[in-house]
Amino acid sequence: MKTEMKASNECLYPTDVFLVSCGMGCKRITVSDIAYIEAMKDNCIIHMVDGKRYTQSCPMGDIEPELNPNMFKRIHRSFIVNIRYIDMYYYG
Repeated sequence: MKTEMKASNECLYPTDVFLVSCGMGCKRITVSDIAYIEAMKDNCIIHMVDGKRYTQSCPMGDIEPELNPNMFKRIHRSFIVNIRYIDMYYYG
C-alpha cells in the first residue's frame, strides 16, 4: 500500500487518499473515512466509518508512517485508531 508523496515543501503526510486492493483491482479510499486499522497476522484490516472493511497484505508498520499522527494514534500493537471518532476512553 503506497500513497503518492507531495512536493517537499508541502505536508509530510502524503495525501488524503489510499489505494487499497479490492477484488481484481484497486479502490481509492479517503483517509479521514478510516475509523481504525487492525493487524491480523501478516494482514491489515482497514475498517471504514460506513462499516466496510478492506484487507491489505502488509504489516501495520508499512501503513503507520503514511498516516498523520495528529489524526491517527496507535493504541495497541494491533490497532491504530482515528481519534476523530473517539467519544470517550477509560484508563486501565
